[in-house]
Amino acid sequence: MKSLGTALAIIGTGAVAGLVAREVIIRRDRRQPAEVKPLVRQGKNPVIPLVAGWSITSEHVESVTSQLSRFTGPVGLLIHTQGGHFQPVMQLAQAVRRHGNVTAIVPYYALSGGTLIALAAKSVQLWPHAALGPVDPQIGCFSAGALEAILLAKSPENIDDYTLGLAHEGRKALTETKRLLRSLIGDNAAAMQRLVSGGIPHSYPISYEEAKGLGLPVQRVQPDAASRQATQALVADDRRYLET
Repeated sequence: MKSLGTALAIIGTGAVAGLVAREVIIRRDRRQPAEVKPLVRQGKNPVIPLVAGWSITSEHVESVTSQLSRFTGPVGLLIHTQGGHFQPVMQLAQAVRRHGNVTAIVPYYALSGGTLIALAAKSVQLWPHAALGPVDPQIGCFSAGALEAILLAKSPENIDDYTLGLAHEGRKALTETKRLLRSLIGDNAAAMQRLVSGGIPHSYPISYEEAKGLGLPVQRVQPDAASRQATQALVADDRRYLET
């Protein structure tokens, strides 16, 4: 996620069996918000795709929240992303939590901000090799935790203005991320420490086994052929978009 020109990344994953594409329409014009009609679980609940291979943006907020507002019952949110800017990730996490009946589906990875959005859901379904990740804010090239360590190790007069500014931005981002994460997973000290402390690399993949051991609301799901085919088409379409 990014705040004031700085970046914060987050991971999240989930999966749903019986997924088929009924209608997926994505406007490729970068000047217009993406219009994404939901995937539909065969014969049952709608599944909204949040496929942002590179970064979650305000366009994803517009498309996903407009779809969420159409449904009051159970809905799936298929998440495939490396994370995104601070503002859209926070907005999506709050929208998912307010809906109250969302299942996060992660086929491959939902990193950084993707993990935060996934944890805002009622439950998280992971495909066999899917991964979540740490949600510690990333400010420029550093984690917020590393920048905070500089503040603790050196007096302000010995820190250049740029680094000092980054460190203060990092401290604010870290405070807000901890606040939101605590509202999602409760007083789970082990999970909070693992996910947001900065003690592990930001790109570290958190497996189903580790997530389960941390007490996170994850389930392992084996997708069927239709689920894989529909998801692979979405991911490939997003990749082609990024390459244009």
